[in-house]
Amino acid sequence: MPRRITEFRLLAESLRAWLSEVDAEGDDRWPKYKQLFRHLRESLDWSGSEREYKTLRQLGYGPARLVEGVLGYLCLNARRHVVQFLGSQGRTDGETISTGELVEQYSANCDESQIQTDWRGEGWRRLTGMFSAALLGVDERSLCRSEQEVRELVRWTMIDVGRGLAGDPQGLQPRDPAEFLAQGEAHMGRSVAMFQDQVLAWWEQSPWSVLKAVCGEEQVGGSVMLPLRREAYHDLRDGRLSDLELSPDLIQVPSRYFLGEALASSLPKSVRTRVGWASARQMTTIIYQVARQSFTTNPAEGAGEPIHILCVGGTPEMEQRLQRHGYTPVAPLKGFDVRLYELVMPSPETQGWFPTSAGKAYAAVISACHAQMRQVIGNQVNS
Repeated sequence: MPRRITEFRLLAESLRAWLSEVDAEGDDRWPKYKQLFRHLRESLDWSGSEREYKTLRQLGYGPARLVEGVLGYLCLNARRHVVQFLGSQGRTDGETISTGELVEQYSANCDESQIQTDWRGEGWRRLTGMFSAALLGVDERSLCRSEQEVRELVRWTMIDVGRGLAGDPQGLQPRDPAEFLAQGEAHMGRSVAMFQDQVLAWWEQSPWSVLKAVCGEEQVGGSVMLPLRREAYHDLRDGRLSDLELSPDLIQVPSRYFLGEALASSLPKSVRTRVGWASARQMTTIIYQVARQSFTTNPAEGAGEPIHILCVGGTPEMEQRLQRHGYTPVAPLKGFDVRLYELVMPSPETQGWFPTSAGKAYAAVISACHAQMRQVIGNQVNS
């Protein structure tokens, strides 16, 4: 009977990507298969499979014993790689860090059901199934009810930028959030107070542009998704306009042009790993923001027009994530050394539920949201 694996670990994306870099001879830094599995048998009395190792290398998750074995092998047999990697993260403890510390700081527990719905995994290909698993739509608990809620969400989006720059997007390093906040402010070219005031002005124009991601009774993240006038979108896309210059009068609802401005996923009260249901809820919240702010009660209005989304690839992990979800790089953001990424999806009015591309996947779930909204309106009219 095949063995049943119940414990999985998610490898920090910064470490997975670093191990996957290839040198001039085409070799990466991952342990060779035969040497690694000899180590697993001798040190952990465990054997894995080539398929599981391939999944770990490509997608960043695998059986907990395999992840622990890889990090243990690096500490015992390839310490130079540990030193070099931690050095790239601004750390100097590569010679002394233990296997247990490396496991704790650069991987996180997850389970099989979480892996299957983790939006970091296979990108848009799992989007429709994940959207169903996380329940269709997002209720009004996700709305920010006060200025303080908006300010706190914005603060944590900037902390997450700092975490990403420090190679700790999962929030595994036990560091003072103020350090990450300072990095985020420097990278984004604005103070947290300035950004909070700007987002508050957008929120007053469109409350659905700033949402909390809520899983059960717990807030697990949040996002800022701005509905823009067509001209403002193209000015942003073509490098004529910066997000710093987006005034409230450039917000338009409904719209088919959006800017994904900010994302928070390491809130202090959120679940430990931020994968699985929490991650799916974060993703569906973002999608629902687009659906809600592109929705019109007149089905003919906007019908047949594509939906366009720009996102800022502010950190290496965000760039990788956007590419997995079908976004393509366009111009740099005006005034900053970061690139914008764009996704153009076909009109939601024409999509079925079995998409074959990133744009069609997003359009399919937005179409489902629009159908649900029309049903709710119809029920209210008939009651």
